[in-house]
Amino acid sequence: MWDIDLSPDVAQSELYNADGENNKVWVFSRATDKVIGSFGRNGRSAGQFHWVHNLAVDSRGNIYTAEVDTGKRAQKFTRHDQGYNGR
Repeated sequence: MWDIDLSPDVAQSELYNADGENNKVWVFSRATDKVIGSFGRNGRSAGQFHWVHNLAVDSRGNIYTAEVDTGKRAQKFTRHDQGYNGR
């Protein structure tokens, strides 16, 4: 676990984990402690990660990620019914 943040709903029902080792963002249900989704994979294209290191969630549920090493970028992911899409 490289960084974590909580969903913006009042109950903070989801936990988001930046996993730089596997280049994914994991989504956990706080009620069940189970993985309910993930996004990202290794790579340098939009929606992919090279050492995803930090994340933050805004009041609309958008997730912002930052990459270290030679990744050196930030990405924004917007929430949709099917999960998250990068922009």
